[in-house]
Amino acid sequence: MIACMFLDNTYQPSFDFSSMTDTIVISVGFDKSDSDFVGTCRPCNRRNGNSAVYVQTFACLEGPVLEDYANELVTIGSPQYPIKYTIQQLVDDSMHTLVLSEWMRRSAMTAV
Repeated sequence: MIACMFLDNTYQPSFDFSSMTDTIVISVGFDKSDSDFVGTCRPCNRRNGNSAVYVQTFACLEGPVLEDYANELVTIGSPQYPIKYTIQQLVDDSMHTLVLSEWMRRSAMTAV
């Protein structure tokens, strides 16, 4: 997702939409539909990127599920599933992305 912003020229500097400079901003959210509980993320630096096309699901509990602490504790909060540690890194801002680009060849590589 991040590398594609640079490759398709939709990257927007963070200062255009926030007070941060030289930052790749990632929006992370959890939402409950009628039956599922879904965790998603998207890069905010993508111009016109707030659509389902550019949102990545990283956690999904198929329902019916309850959006309460007891249910979250035994599902996404359980240490037996790797999603707990991924979410904690996102909350702590300790997950970083490095984008390396070589524009002569029009390629980019992303490391998380």
